[in-house]
Amino acid sequence: GSMTRLAAVAAAAPRGLPALLMDTAPAAVLGALDDPRVAEQPDALIANVGNFHCLAFHLVEGAIAGCFEHHTGELKPGQLEELLGRLASGELTNREVFESMGHGALVLRPTPESRPFLAVTGPRRALLRGSALAPYFAVPHGAMMLAGCFGLLRAFAANYPETAETIGAALATG
Repeated sequence: GSMTRLAAVAAAAPRGLPALLMDTAPAAVLGALDDPRVAEQPDALIANVGNFHCLAFHLVEGAIAGCFEHHTGELKPGQLEELLGRLASGELTNREVFESMGHGALVLRPTPESRPFLAVTGPRRALLRGSALAPYFAVPHGAMMLAGCFGLLRAFAANYPETAETIGAALATG
């Protein structure tokens, strides 16, 4: 089967209680949107540069235009910048990411004229320090290392609308 670790955790959850399981990288990308500067961008690349995996999404007007995931340790100097630039334009292919030891890429909507705002989070975000892409280091609620937690809360609220008001209020005052 697929996603065996998540399936095992789901099976261990108490019956009858609402639960949501999410990988840490997309949770951190979602959490980065809680940084006010990131939230106001109509065209953004958001990358979570984790210890083992790098995941990036290109969001245009709140919709996913494309994404890729790579092994952070396999990235050569300058390669992350190249991948992000090609994701921004929509030219990135699954084959080039996969053949460079990454997981893959998906472009849903090419955006050749796009010059997105680059927001970065994650413990290895310094890989982009000084980049010509001028990355902004997202700090949602003043705590970059909790971006995944904030993203998980936002995802929970989206999947359990009865909790959205309470979660939103807690995040707004937190």
